[in-house]
Amino acid sequence: MDNKTEFGVADYCAFVGMLIISSAIGFYVSYKGNKSPEEFLVGDRSMKPFPVSMSLITSFVSAISLLGLSGETYANGMQIITYTLGVPLAIIFSSHFVVPVLYPLKLISINEYIELRFKSKRLRLVMFLVTEIFILAFSSICLYSSTIALSSVTNLSTLSNIFILGVGGIKAVIWTDVFQFTVMMIGMITILAVGCAQVGGFIETLHIASGGGRLEIFNMNPSPFVRHTFINTIPCGFFYFLQMYSVDQVNTQRICAVNSTKNAKRVLNYNIYGLLLVYFLTFSCGLVAYASYVGCDPMALGIITKKDQIMTYFVTDKLSFIPGLPGLFVATIIGGTMSTVSSYINGCMAQLWKDVCLKFKFFKDASIPLVIGFVLIALAILASNSSSILEMTITVSGTIYGPILGVFLIGFFLPNCNLKGVWTGFIGSSAFMLWLTIGALLYKKPTKMLSFSAAECVGLNSSSLNVSNIHEIISPFNGTMKESISDTSSINSLYQISYTLYI
Repeated sequence: MDNKTEFGVADYCAFVGMLIISSAIGFYVSYKGNKSPEEFLVGDRSMKPFPVSMSLITSFVSAISLLGLSGETYANGMQIITYTLGVPLAIIFSSHFVVPVLYPLKLISINEYIELRFKSKRLRLVMFLVTEIFILAFSSICLYSSTIALSSVTNLSTLSNIFILGVGGIKAVIWTDVFQFTVMMIGMITILAVGCAQVGGFIETLHIASGGGRLEIFNMNPSPFVRHTFINTIPCGFFYFLQMYSVDQVNTQRICAVNSTKNAKRVLNYNIYGLLLVYFLTFSCGLVAYASYVGCDPMALGIITKKDQIMTYFVTDKLSFIPGLPGLFVATIIGGTMSTVSSYINGCMAQLWKDVCLKFKFFKDASIPLVIGFVLIALAILASNSSSILEMTITVSGTIYGPILGVFLIGFFLPNCNLKGVWTGFIGSSAFMLWLTIGALLYKKPTKMLSFSAAECVGLNSSSLNVSNIHEIISPFNGTMKESISDTSSINSLYQISYTLYI
């Protein structure tokens, strides 16, 4: 990215300070506790609901959310905000129908339920392998997204900021997340407040955003080919968070770290309010960034080439006059990534211990080795090569976790469904989603963004800088998205459906 703004002393203090405090919390709690695998993985089921809930929220608010959702709002408007209406629906569903089933079983690996319900070790093993693939893919997206912020303001490599992520057990993860959640809130509120003040207030921000077409939230177009509509974003949010709160190892592991079903439900209920607050701040930051550059936009000028870069550029360009604020923002990005990746590594270790290690006598009394976490982190770094953060996340989640969610829902609600039916449904849905994803990768047309303008830039030839037809030409998978050939066949049309329907 051009016009890089380097860190000052105050920025480095804010950035390094956050990492040191997070590390200290993780080491302290790990040293004080974690005397058994159960305590390491589920906190000995003695955690309080409020810190566990904050930890869950922090995991969702990774760099994927902070950069991806704000960038989506900046480039494509506020229609994506209706995605959050699916959050309370998914949480209420999970609280009433999933937690009462899973919590009393005292599971460490959620895949234990599969074997108990369907009496199949083979199906449990397949669920384990598919889940590990998701963990590696999701971790790689998180690690990539954090490098967007780091590459803008510092020469620090991604690798130097990652190895701390896998240290500690579930208690260390939860209490570190409580601190990181506080840092995130301070960072986003500060950015939003200062940004609005520079534009002329929140009402003026909304007025400018409305003029640029960024406030549409009631697009009722039923077409499955429209990127975001009121109709496709709500189901997307519902099923995405239903996956996360019902069958995701990381989140169910934390929900079950409290001492009763009642407290597990409290954890979920607290999440409704926390997530809605966080997403309000995130979407608002995207609007503030757009309003700040209306008429002289860095996307139109070519200063940034990806919408996910806008928040980092905005902070370093417009708010660097406040000592320490860029450092605090990057600390927020890194904090979110640390929380998410460390949580998924911990969940991965729980499944490895319960689904694999205990099958061998050597591992039965052994502690969980930290080397497992480091191996997973290294694989995630090698796998990190994505561009469109939000679309990549939803697509990966739907392709991998969608069929898994189907298996669990069958287990919960269809007691007469046998093992043969489950295998048929799982294999069929997995094959279809994989085929659809690969087809979209090869043949999906680039996405058209809303207009950007550089007409008001001083000293530039604005006639050549008004941009109203910018496309995302970078694939969310490998950076080589191809223009679809003019083909009206039903198969090719299927590849053009909105990514929100992959869930």
